[in-house]
Amino acid sequence: MRAMLPSGCHIQKRKNLRLHDLRTSGEGKEGMNPAFIYRHRMTDEVVVVDIEKAKELEAARPYWKLIHSINAVEVLNYIVKLTARQRNRYIKSLTYP
Repeated sequence: MRAMLPSGCHIQKRKNLRLHDLRTSGEGKEGMNPAFIYRHRMTDEVVVVDIEKAKELEAARPYWKLIHSINAVEVLNYIVKLTARQRNRYIKSLTYP
C-alpha cells in the first residue's frame, strides 16, 4: 500500500532509504520538520522519532529499519483533514513498507 500524501509531505521516498541520504541531499533544513518512521525487525514495533533519536537508531541498524522520512507538520495538517477511515488507512500505509 502506498502513502497517499501530497508530494511536499515526503522528504525521501526510496526503497533503501537511509538517514545519511537525508543529511547529504540538502533536504531537512530549516523550514522542514523531519520525522522518521522506523520498524523493529524482530518485534514489528513502530516508532516515530526526531533526527537525534534517528541517529541512535541508525547505530542499531540491524534491528531498526527506516520505513519513511516525512515532514511532520505537513503530515499532521494532512491527517487532521481526513475521515477516521482515511486516517487509519493512511497511517497503516506509513507503517508498512
